[in-house]
Amino acid sequence: MTYEGMINIKLEVNDSNKIEPNQNFDGIIEIIEKSRRNAFKAANREFIDMYWEIGKYVSEKVSKNEWGKSVVKELSDFIQHKNEGIKGFSPQNIWRMKQFYEIYSSN
Repeated sequence: MTYEGMINIKLEVNDSNKIEPNQNFDGIIEIIEKSRRNAFKAANREFIDMYWEIGKYVSEKVSKNEWGKSVVKELSDFIQHKNEGIKGFSPQNIWRMKQFYEIYSSN
């Protein structure tokens, strides 16, 4: 059997009463995939901006001799305590954020 709706999409009902589109929906899949890629890019941009800002903050504190290794460890512990389950803010990663800022800030 074939049914036609108001939007001219033909649907066929097969023997198992399952409706299957008779139209190519690849264009919709492309839209979904493009949007997903754009969302990932936007999220990555936000992470890079966040790492940059944290790296800049830590770099400025260290260059003024206000912060050292123990303070960065305290910062890491503080972040973990305030945001349980958050990952990526170990003392080593915070130092890497500082290094990231310092390497690329002169470019």
